[in-house]
Amino acid sequence: MKYITLLSVIFSFVFFSNTSFASDKLGYARVRIQTFEEGIQIFQKDTGNYPSTEQGLNSLIKAPPGISGWNGPYLPYPIIPTDPWDEEYRYFYPAKIGDKEFDLYSKGKNKVDEKGQADDISNWRGHSLWQYNKKSVMVYCITFLIGLIIVVFLTKLLVNKRQQSGIIKNKA
Repeated sequence: MKYITLLSVIFSFVFFSNTSFASDKLGYARVRIQTFEEGIQIFQKDTGNYPSTEQGLNSLIKAPPGISGWNGPYLPYPIIPTDPWDEEYRYFYPAKIGDKEFDLYSKGKNKVDEKGQADDISNWRGHSLWQYNKKSVMVYCITFLIGLIIVVFLTKLLVNKRQQSGIIKNKA
């Protein structure tokens, strides 16, 4: 039994250390975009308008001149952070590309503004981990399957060993 426990601990460590979904740059950018979106929606409810392209995301931290009803800051950041690739997030109101009221996106890993396409991460296009992070998903699945095979193998080995020593009686 101690072998199964030890194996489970080792398996858990390997399994969870190889899964970087929460710290993955794509996931990080997506969470930031969602945070910005929430701030923009509250800004709109308070002021009656979305921030203009010129006002940009900074209007979520500091009240733009001439705006009434601003009750921010609307973000938990003292300044607008850059994306995981150290580029500014892109914001346009009214939307020029997507099907939402405003466009909000990161240029992605390649740092090329592809207007929310290719590897860009946007507020209007769905992003699956599989599409952008195939390597992490494959490592995750393979690690899980290897761990599962090892646990099953050791469990059978332990049961066979106990059966041979007479601890578990075979029901034949």
